[in-house]
Amino acid sequence: MKKTHHSFSTQTILGVLALLLAVSFFVWRNFFIPQPATIAILVEDGGYGLQMTQTQAQAANNSGATITDTQTGKKVLTNFMMLSNRLSNLP
Repeated sequence: MKKTHHSFSTQTILGVLALLLAVSFFVWRNFFIPQPATIAILVEDGGYGLQMTQTQAQAANNSGATITDTQTGKKVLTNFMMLSNRLSNLP
């Protein structure tokens, strides 16, 4: 049996890997990092019955806010800005 030989050059393989790396970076940057501005717009302009409040401790530590559903009174999201602040400080 004759062994088959693939004729992919090193340059082609590196090009494909570079393209995958670039696409992965932009997907990670745009979709997996929380966007606090988007959340604030949703709360302020969305009209979904959400209320954003901030305790004195959250304000003092710049650690975020709490989003509450005004119809049920249940907390939807707490300290959501803390994670995004930490991620935005990454190099």
